[in-house]
Amino acid sequence: MDEKGWPSHDLEIQDKYGLDISIHIDDVEVFPSASEPKCASDAGVYSGSGALLVNMEPGWYLRGGYGFALELGQAHLRGDGLGVCGYPKLGTLSRSTGGCLSCQDGCMTYSATAMSGMSGSPVFLSHNGHAPSVGIHIDSCDIGGWCVRLTVEVLEEILGWANTIYTNKFIRIFSTWRLPREGVYLHFPADGEHAIAAIGEQVPPTMFDILPLYAPSGTGCSALYVFRFRAPPTWPRPSHKWVQWDIATDTVSLASSLQEPCSVKLYSILERGPDVFRVFVKESELVMDVSQDYQQNRRMYSARIWFTTEPKLFSHLTYFTLESGPAN
Repeated sequence: MDEKGWPSHDLEIQDKYGLDISIHIDDVEVFPSASEPKCASDAGVYSGSGALLVNMEPGWYLRGGYGFALELGQAHLRGDGLGVCGYPKLGTLSRSTGGCLSCQDGCMTYSATAMSGMSGSPVFLSHNGHAPSVGIHIDSCDIGGWCVRLTVEVLEEILGWANTIYTNKFIRIFSTWRLPREGVYLHFPADGEHAIAAIGEQVPPTMFDILPLYAPSGTGCSALYVFRFRAPPTWPRPSHKWVQWDIATDTVSLASSLQEPCSVKLYSILERGPDVFRVFVKESELVMDVSQDYQQNRRMYSARIWFTTEPKLFSHLTYFTLESGPAN
């Protein structure tokens, strides 16, 4: 599409064999990006980007492509080797590699040679045996090429277009076994460093976003996720937003940057209903334990968070569900 938002009428999509896939332009959803980082070498270059969302037809087999790693959006990549792969001519694949020359918050420059017609191509690097994309090639420049960097914000926008993230969600125990009617939620108190399992009537539940952390190239499937804390307006530590899970101390805290302890595996439990899942940190599973006692003929509840390697013993406390909170 052009700068005025008019879509192209000569769109062609091919499969891995070079055969045209029949796509009607009216069936393509167009998502222009709200951000436009500027090229350091040429302020006049139009740097808009976006995505085309195409409905898959029965019988299509589209496997492959470049993955992504959320943490690479905040890493300093200057000096790393980058590659650009695209089609300057229809049906002719071109690859080029070179070093990352500059790495800014929103864009990168590199010495890899990019030919005319390759705008929109993935910029990738080698990471953990895969080739995740770290940028969207925009144009060539005096030193090689430059790209829009796949920061957390850019990836969040793309994942939102594809409906693969959860936003404004409360995390609640999915169980009817001796739990209070108000529910038990994962909660971060403002006056503490660690999360607690809180009874719904005692405190307002904490809201989170859940984003895919990593998708290896060639699969299209994300194996790991991260929880991002949605801080209230008066939160005393606004830079600490990434949920960090410590199985050694049975604690859940907040970090200012993405780190390995932030990653979790989510296992969907479809037979128990939509948005029901279990949370795994390595080989351990999250438990929000609730106990009850009677004081002066009144039922009292207490709750705590811990991790177990024997989830079958506590299955009534390891299922969680998402509840939607108010949109910000």
